[in-house]
Amino acid sequence: MPVPRTPDPVQAPPLRRQEAERRLHSAIVRGELAPGERLPEDELATWLGVSRTPVREALGRLAAAGLVTIDANRGARVAPLDPAEMLDLVQVSRQLVLLAQRLAAERATDVELHALRVHHETRVAALRAGDVGAVERGALAFHTTILRASRNQELQRVYPMVFPRLERVFRVAYPEWLQEDGVEVDGMILVALEARDPAAVLRVSGRGWDTLEANIRTRADQFVADAATRAAAIADDDAAGVDAEGAA
Repeated sequence: MPVPRTPDPVQAPPLRRQEAERRLHSAIVRGELAPGERLPEDELATWLGVSRTPVREALGRLAAAGLVTIDANRGARVAPLDPAEMLDLVQVSRQLVLLAQRLAAERATDVELHALRVHHETRVAALRAGDVGAVERGALAFHTTILRASRNQELQRVYPMVFPRLERVFRVAYPEWLQEDGVEVDGMILVALEARDPAAVLRVSGRGWDTLEANIRTRADQFVADAATRAAAIADDDAAGVDAEGAA
């Protein structure tokens, strides 16, 4: 959808850039701002209730994360979703996640395993209650704990660089993973972690990644067609904007 016109004030000045970035990140990852969508700084500033400076800073950080593209002539846009690039990202992310899980099976403390059990049980309860947001927050807490339990500082530095784009791919290609499928598989991963069985962790975790890759390949033609349709619609909107400016 286009950038909303209604102002939506964010938090106090010290948090404006961070909050603007968070709101934009969420809108892009959830598909509220579609691939290829224009991101005019003035419209975003009005929507978020901030000046253009924090918007510009937020767009720069989102561009560094691969969620936004910035062109000197065309301005900022939501980054496109290309099936080949999606597969490349998934293949790299898979290795990072499996490494974190294998190391966690070997290195996690009893306290961390208990925390994982609590996170998982919270997600199960949220899923039964139909609380989508709580399920997703629980997933983030669960996997963040695994990453920390890996005790690998370089892995903890690199993984956040790919996670925003990976979350977007999951939402498009395997949305069930964010809810019931992810909860089920993570429950089995947890059992393997508690048994301190790295091989079992990798076997279980690999199923979800296999499904994600298969979904991307199966739906590749549809992704391309959807992208072409969106690009045509955006081009029409851009042309209409130019005509309106010329008439003014």
